[in-house]
Amino acid sequence: MRCLIALLLLLLASPPARAADPAKEIRLAAEKLNAAFEAHDAKAIRSLMAPDHLAITHYAGKQNVKEQLRTLADLDYKEYSTGPMSINVVNSTCAVATYKLKLKGNYKGKPMPAHNLVASVWVKDGGQWKELHYQETPVDSRYPGGYSTRTRSRRL
Repeated sequence: MRCLIALLLLLLASPPARAADPAKEIRLAAEKLNAAFEAHDAKAIRSLMAPDHLAITHYAGKQNVKEQLRTLADLDYKEYSTGPMSINVVNSTCAVATYKLKLKGNYKGKPMPAHNLVASVWVKDGGQWKELHYQETPVDSRYPGGYSTRTRSRRL
């Protein structure tokens, strides 16, 4: 009986389980994916991207996962710095992330655009957030939205 009472008291005293924060999870996954590209870590990249992933960039065009991994050696990053990320959670398995990106480096020996806006779609697959779509759009450093201004997160 004492054991039962002790167990009951322990359960009542335990803090409630915290709900997952999708925006935090996606932000962390995006940071890991960006770091994997900088490190040319194909295994990590594959694990953080949906199998039917599609990327669109000014310098490489439209690429699926296999094409991105095949041309990974053509990426030469000198700097890859992101601005604050805004995460719009659509539902429990889908979200859109946007951020400003500053690049220095080359792709196939040609310079990449320095100032970009990024939008990516994230889906939850097997309990893990994975990037489904990535769109990188170059903008002039004098972007009317104020390229260096901070973005604000909001949830739908």
